[in-house]
Amino acid sequence: MKKVLVASLLLFFLLFCENADAQKLKDWVNTKKLEAKAKADEKINQKTSEGIDKVVNAPENLIKKKKEKKKLKKEEVDKEANRDTESNAASSSETISSASSNELTGSKPNENGEYILKTNIKCAAGKTHIEALLRELDGVNSITINAVSGKLYLSAGSNNTVYNIAIETINANGFEADGKKPANTKNKTCK
Repeated sequence: MKKVLVASLLLFFLLFCENADAQKLKDWVNTKKLEAKAKADEKINQKTSEGIDKVVNAPENLIKKKKEKKKLKKEEVDKEANRDTESNAASSSETISSASSNELTGSKPNENGEYILKTNIKCAAGKTHIEALLRELDGVNSITINAVSGKLYLSAGSNNTVYNIAIETINANGFEADGKKPANTKNKTCK
């Protein structure tokens, strides 16, 4: 009997409080809805603002990135030029001792079988391109270009044919070689 009485009292209490609690619950749900909507609106405004800032700052950021790339590329080219100068100084020390630094060998090799040609190759891209082309020629033992001085060291024994083909190859790619001007004055590699 006690159980039935407790259950009845509990049921009565719930029915009595239902109207008051229902309103409180409804108010609470509405408050939570408004809070959620305010949070969503705040996030939308924040994302919109970030997007607008990104679009507005995009040209400035692009310019900064291009400047950084240009600076890095220049540093790379400078490092390459320094490396070339150092490696050329080391690899051509025998050549320089056998021929003075101002003396070019022309169509005759020096006593080491090395031709020293004067070129107008002053860029890393041109140097790399011409070295690769000349290495592919039959009879070429080694090739080194000093982009700083414009001297090309071609080791081909005493083979004048290789010397002449090297001059033609250099000219065909828009560079001067031993005073011979290229047919086309605009080289294809350097800008």
